[in-house]
Amino acid sequence: MSHSMYNKINQATHFLDGSQIYGSTYRTSTALRSFVNGKLEMSSLNGKNYLPVSQDSIENCQNTSAKLPCYKSGDSRVNFQPQLTVMHTIWFREHNRVADELSKLNHKWDDETLFQETRRIVIAEMQHITYNEWIEKMLRIEHGQLYTTISNAKNTVKHHEQ
Repeated sequence: MSHSMYNKINQATHFLDGSQIYGSTYRTSTALRSFVNGKLEMSSLNGKNYLPVSQDSIENCQNTSAKLPCYKSGDSRVNFQPQLTVMHTIWFREHNRVADELSKLNHKWDDETLFQETRRIVIAEMQHITYNEWIEKMLRIEHGQLYTTISNAKNTVKHHEQ
């Protein structure tokens, strides 16, 4: 396969760093922020908070109906599948919920501190769910056995390489 045929599938990084929420560049991250109390920008419809509506005509949006808006998130694929849009909305709401709680506890924190600390907590939540709840269920292994399974797999590979 030549390098010219390579297509990047994932806009987010390969780390569990929340890049699908916050983006993987400073420019994307700042475009998603409200710059008020450490929160992410949200749009409101019937009293519910949703992802910010994209005004960018080049946004990767599959919605052809004028009734359905296109949304912004850290991952440009946010508009490709409703399930993906829902997950991004959940994480945006969680970010803003945590920011509200931190703001109550730390009255003197400025917007930047609130945003960065909230971001760290939300990324930790995402990592915890992935490693301690999702992967073990997906691999059908008992709680706590993930690292034993990985270690055994590494030893098997080493044995076959000899």
